[in-house]
Amino acid sequence: MRINVQPDERSFDLEAARQIYGQIAAKPDAVIGLSTGRTTGNLHRAFVRMVREHPLDLSRVTFFGQDEITGVPESYFGACCAMLRSQLIDDLGIPADRFLMLPTRWDGVETACRTFLETLEARGGIDLILLGLGENGHIGFNQPGSPFGGSVRVAEISPELDARVRREL
Repeated sequence: MRINVQPDERSFDLEAARQIYGQIAAKPDAVIGLSTGRTTGNLHRAFVRMVREHPLDLSRVTFFGQDEITGVPESYFGACCAMLRSQLIDDLGIPADRFLMLPTRWDGVETACRTFLETLEARGGIDLILLGLGENGHIGFNQPGSPFGGSVRVAEISPELDARVRREL
């Protein structure tokens, strides 16, 4: 793991966008994990601008959302899928088969999680993942007290975060 500290949010957004760009330039079939939240939109838009200004072949890249909320439609504005589509995926014209998300609704959580992980592994495994740090200290939606070394799973989020992402339901 490499930790990169930046002096402010704008610098962070640009450096993170450069890291994504550099990973794809070095490995055109990279598997890139993206986070969502109140602070990631500018990072996603910075990456879109970077690709538009310095074209990069994205045809073999797989993007995936590393977190998702449950019990809402994928199109719900608070769903991680919807955020990634509106902030990056749609703007870059990434086809559906190159954008992986856990479902927001399912029958059989274990099967959904296993299939998601197997798909990532079949594409070569994760090359780069950006993890968000939440107000309550969660890292990549892994809430305080979540086990380390885990895999894809459902985690209970804080009541405050749950209320915020579901405020329009």
